[in-house]
Amino acid sequence: SLNTSELILCDYCPKAFHRICHIPQLLEIPQGEWRCCECSALLYKNKQRCGTCIECTRVDCGECTPCLSMKKFEGNGKYGKPCIFKRCKYMRYAAPEHMPQVAKKRKSRNEEGRAVGSKKQQLAS
Repeated sequence: SLNTSELILCDYCPKAFHRICHIPQLLEIPQGEWRCCECSALLYKNKQRCGTCIECTRVDCGECTPCLSMKKFEGNGKYGKPCIFKRCKYMRYAAPEHMPQVAKKRKSRNEEGRAVGSKKQQLAS
């Protein structure tokens, strides 16, 4: 069980957090040097969705322009924006508590350093 009287001190600022108050919640005390959510946020270059508001937890409508371009709705996937009903009003630099980041695929490169297309494109040429 969580001891709510325990405070965890950030190694990079003077702040202290209860384990359950930190975003994301800390299930155990971190080992070694530790950076709080606010100090970690300084490392992010782009804001992220909060992951908890109504907009973030809503399903894609499947009818707006961004949805129709998504591959799951048989689009080409090039629009790259979220459903118009999923636009978070509480964007922040800190990582969301319940929405893990998805790693983007890196394009492979040929010997000259140029990006190589998909296998379909390679087979067609």
